[in-house]
Amino acid sequence: TVKFWQSLGVERIILARELSLKEITTIHKAVPRMELEIFVHGAICMSYSGRCLLSLYLTGRDANRGVCSQPCRWKYSLEEEKRPGEFLPIEEDQHGTYILNSKDMCLIEHLGKIAKAGVCSLKIEGRHKTAGYLATVVHAYRKALDDLAEGKKFDKKLLKEFQTIGNRGFTMGFFDGSQKDLQNYERSASENPQTFLGLVEKFDTKNNRILFTPKNRFDVGDVIEVVPPDGEIFQVKVKEILDEKMEPMESAHGGQAGKVWVSLNKEVPMYTLLRKKK
Repeated sequence: TVKFWQSLGVERIILARELSLKEITTIHKAVPRMELEIFVHGAICMSYSGRCLLSLYLTGRDANRGVCSQPCRWKYSLEEEKRPGEFLPIEEDQHGTYILNSKDMCLIEHLGKIAKAGVCSLKIEGRHKTAGYLATVVHAYRKALDDLAEGKKFDKKLLKEFQTIGNRGFTMGFFDGSQKDLQNYERSASENPQTFLGLVEKFDTKNNRILFTPKNRFDVGDVIEVVPPDGEIFQVKVKEILDEKMEPMESAHGGQAGKVWVSLNKEVPMYTLLRKKK
């Protein structure tokens, strides 16, 4: 298939997520001049190669056009044809039954193998995700790639970063050929132990303050984490919050209009992410 598209002038192929590392390597060796891209992180569709019709059938929103309503995350019961209205449990607990609910893909530990297999582009799923989610994931993969290029070992701290954002547990999917641990039968909602506060819009070098639009509540005295686009993550205690008129505030939240100033002991660039533990 890749050879066919190459003959028509296609320069890059996005491979199906059902391929194993061994199969990806085989394809690269057979068509070495074709650029290969694979899916490495994010929510996985329960349907083969993502060709799902559930959303379109149930809600009129076409998954293949990027507007999936994610019905595979819904709660389901089993009904036998000749017993209408009698619902049978399927591995059910007090939270419900999630027989179609997949875990999230995570291949950050295997970037070295992926590079050797001939992959030149990585796809991170970001549909309907927040800026905080995307900033955290991209920051981690960028750091892992840079470390790989410099010959450094994989930093296990990057895996902990993924526990600060929404996730349904992680799997390697089909990558190692085992297809183990793909489904999440316990819950539909993703766990998110951290609250996204906002992105830095300006840094006041004279007074060492950052300006941003708050997305969620934080208070004076809270300890927040600062995640620069390029650099180490660090923590800072909120000593004061000022509104745009430089009036002090005890707290700020996403429902208010306007931006706020917060003191910071270190200069950071625009789009630096701010978050705190729940």
